[in-house]
Amino acid sequence: MKIVSRRLLCLSLIVLCSCHQRSNERFSSWKVYNGTKEGAKYSSLSQIDTGNVQLLRPVWEYHAGDADTVFSSQIQCNPIIVDDVLYAVSPQLKLLALDAATGRAKWTFDPRRTGETLSAHALRGVSYWEEGADKRIFLQQALIYTW
Repeated sequence: MKIVSRRLLCLSLIVLCSCHQRSNERFSSWKVYNGTKEGAKYSSLSQIDTGNVQLLRPVWEYHAGDADTVFSSQIQCNPIIVDDVLYAVSPQLKLLALDAATGRAKWTFDPRRTGETLSAHALRGVSYWEEGADKRIFLQQALIYTW
């Protein structure tokens, strides 16, 4: 009985330690909505903390130029950053690829130019997928089209 109890104790400690290591993962990229697949909204980068956050100033802004002032367009997109490129969606549902350091546009994709009729509903953003050398950005609109 004592041997079983010791083995159970050892197994429990191993499981607890592995869980603790998982919670301490370093979140230094933002490849998915809200930072992680679990939606942690957390980055372990340490350059900005409670001691210096009040010193932050904007270094760049990007204006897509397609806001609808009549119908009050909006952006409900959580951008992602992959390999120093920020991917976001404009008010008119264009996919934007911006240099994350400078804000300069690398390219844009306008799904309306494909000839598809799009709904005017808000789009929540983009997704990233990779397998080996195959890397893709996905834009999905109204559960109908995926580019």
